[in-house]
Amino acid sequence: MKYSSFKTRSISITAVLLACLLLLAALPCRAASARAEGSLLHQTDEGVPPCTSGGHDIMAFIRWALTHAKRETIPAGAELPLAVSQCGTDPWEYLYGGIRARTDDETLAFFYNTNYNRQMTPEQYADLTADWSRTGWATDCQGLLDAFMTYVEGEQTDINVAMNYAYWCTDKGPIDEIDRPYRIGEALFCAAKTTGRMTHIGWVCGFDSDGTPLAIEARGISYGVVVTRMDHRSWTHRGLMTVVFDYPDLPETPGACEPAAIVEDASVPAVSGKAPDELWFGGGSGTEADPYRISAPEHLMSLAEYVGSGHPCTGCFFLMTNDIVFEEFTIPASVEEEEPPERTWTPIGFWNTNNDCCPFRGHFDGGGHTLSGLWYSDTDTSFVGFIGYAGEGCTVENLNILHSYFHALDNVGGVAGCVSGACTLRSCRFSGRLSGELWVGGIAGAARGAANIVDCASSGVIEAVWAAGGTAGQVKNAAVSRCFSVCELDVSDAAGGLVGQFTGGSFTNCYFAGFIEGVTEIGGNIGRAAGGSVSCCYSVASLDIKETGGGLIGGGEAACEYCYYLSGTAAPNGFGEERSILELQTRAGYEGFDFERIWLLELMADYPYAALRSNPHFEVPNALPGDVDHSGSVNMGDALMALRFAMGISEASEAEYAAADMDSSGAVTVTDAILIMRRAMGL
Repeated sequence: MKYSSFKTRSISITAVLLACLLLLAALPCRAASARAEGSLLHQTDEGVPPCTSGGHDIMAFIRWALTHAKRETIPAGAELPLAVSQCGTDPWEYLYGGIRARTDDETLAFFYNTNYNRQMTPEQYADLTADWSRTGWATDCQGLLDAFMTYVEGEQTDINVAMNYAYWCTDKGPIDEIDRPYRIGEALFCAAKTTGRMTHIGWVCGFDSDGTPLAIEARGISYGVVVTRMDHRSWTHRGLMTVVFDYPDLPETPGACEPAAIVEDASVPAVSGKAPDELWFGGGSGTEADPYRISAPEHLMSLAEYVGSGHPCTGCFFLMTNDIVFEEFTIPASVEEEEPPERTWTPIGFWNTNNDCCPFRGHFDGGGHTLSGLWYSDTDTSFVGFIGYAGEGCTVENLNILHSYFHALDNVGGVAGCVSGACTLRSCRFSGRLSGELWVGGIAGAARGAANIVDCASSGVIEAVWAAGGTAGQVKNAAVSRCFSVCELDVSDAAGGLVGQFTGGSFTNCYFAGFIEGVTEIGGNIGRAAGGSVSCCYSVASLDIKETGGGLIGGGEAACEYCYYLSGTAAPNGFGEERSILELQTRAGYEGFDFERIWLLELMADYPYAALRSNPHFEVPNALPGDVDHSGSVNMGDALMALRFAMGISEASEAEYAAADMDSSGAVTVTDAILIMRRAMGL
């Protein structure tokens, strides 16, 4: 990222800005980012009656819904309007667009081809639905209520979440702006961060033993109908559905019923019929001895366009010959703050459906150079990264992708969204911000089949709902070796410092030294394991586990040998062995590790634990001076953090302190905060 040089400005401007920073610094510090939430619900409003007659019993709906919740998700000691023994007697799964849909093979195939084939492969869908009953039922979030109205009350409805909030709810608004007790049956909503439109719904169904409201929701294909603590989810709005339901001790409230027209955007990818030698590359013939030269953003765009037109580049070789800045922009601190640059990225290789896909099968050698400034944001698409979809024979190696931002639905990776078959990602590094729902990884969103990820590393921020990791969101029958991550992960469930969902394959000689916040199956190396072998790995992660997890693996089963985690980070759960800081700073603490060929440990180095010989450790690659929060950009938030450090209001980590010390004086002062502020403003 390039920044303009300091320009002379009047001292009065600096004084005013410093005064503003001082006022802000005195305020309580809020988290810089919020977990990326989303929903698979995208029903349209056209031709659908938005409301029914009122007077329905809200408690009858909640009791009925609880019979379809998975009982194991109900917290111990919960206070519900139905005995726990009666809950979960007929558990339902989740299918987007479903209103009491059968879960037999024929129906599942229909829903995949209708609703899921643009966001995941048939194999991924089969994995998620493998243990579903073939005689049960499924629904989507609003569909749970529609099923009750249609099949229990005999009053057919089929509306979407946005219409529920707009036409059925009263006494509604943002959660932070409503000051009244929560009511059983009250609707909870998630608003889209970019449009503000309501996209997901649940209902207060009771209270936990400490008084926290509990929500029942059809949460997503990875969960089904579940009960969750309200503070474990990112609900944004609330309201009482008094237009249709009676609430105890509440008067009836009439509501208007005029649906609003909603226009859905559709994007069409660019298509070209050009041959590779007609595209603008920097020379070369595409052979291994004479690869196509990549030296400018236009060359990358040509490659993406060519593969996007249906040409997988099987057997073609590409070589980056210098560093490339694709576009300059500030990485947003959260998805709500997105400001797309003028030129955005088109991933190389795509998956639209099982019958409409073109994986990249070529060989891309970064030559050890850096590619920075890739931006992609579209939550209606999946398979997103530098490479969107990599197929049999693909290799990507010796490439540093820095200061980049990818925000999509599923299969989101810093280097590749999905690698399938005999593919290799080797000696690649990523630093930036990634956001999605399922299968989000610092290097690959998903790695399947004979895929191999080796000598790769990642840093930055990863946000997801389920199955995310610093290296890969999902690894199935693939291999990960000699990789590490220092990422910060904010993931609801199945989050690992390196792999979110591990289903077979091998995981060797890897480590994690970052931070994870999540709810269930949170692990220092792996989130959810279902087979496979794990050996010679360790974690010195900081873990914030709300419910279940472990220092090394969050849950499940795997063959684990010579694996260690920092004591005190999580309660023992049978995976790995605890080690103290002192033990992990000596070779004796790493029984089984090969310190002659693979590992090294240098106490006087910046990183005091075991590091990989072939994959040198970093905290933040090419860290920007003044980028205190390591977001990949310098902004006013960094200046505020530095000022709080200077005033003694907040404590800084070693990396934050180093980034804030702009004048290299060894201390963070108000002068540093002013320098960061001026850089953020381009002064």
